[in-house]
Amino acid sequence: GITGAFHFPFPESDAPFPLGVYATNDTFSIVNDGDETGFTLRIEALPSDIPQEVVAVTPTIYNENDEYLQIKGDILTGDVITITTKTGNKTVTLTRNGVDSNILNRLVSGSTWLTLKEGTNTFRVEAVRGVKKLRVTLMHRNSYLGV
Repeated sequence: GITGAFHFPFPESDAPFPLGVYATNDTFSIVNDGDETGFTLRIEALPSDIPQEVVAVTPTIYNENDEYLQIKGDILTGDVITITTKTGNKTVTLTRNGVDSNILNRLVSGSTWLTLKEGTNTFRVEAVRGVKKLRVTLMHRNSYLGV
């Protein structure tokens, strides 16, 4: 018989790990081999020479069906916004100057808690301004429903 030898070296912890990193393009795709699942999205403001500079405003993540998740307001140099869309653990956190704060109130009305559907998922990143000054990382683990 044939034995599969292809494998990924999974980390020991249950923490999500990056499977795709968005660079300078405005769209990125990620393949979910498991069942539909939530994910963690990290939006990081790239460094600037001006401390506390507003580098981007109101980032929005769209899926291929034009459903979106939008965070209103300014993003300053060094800010990291972490969005988790997992069932039972939906959070929006801003880390600024080493301090975490809940910014769920900055989630724009009409936003959808986006998920990774089975198969290929394509996302688009936009912002009122400064989209090129953001690094977006999507992290997830394939999840399979028990049988």
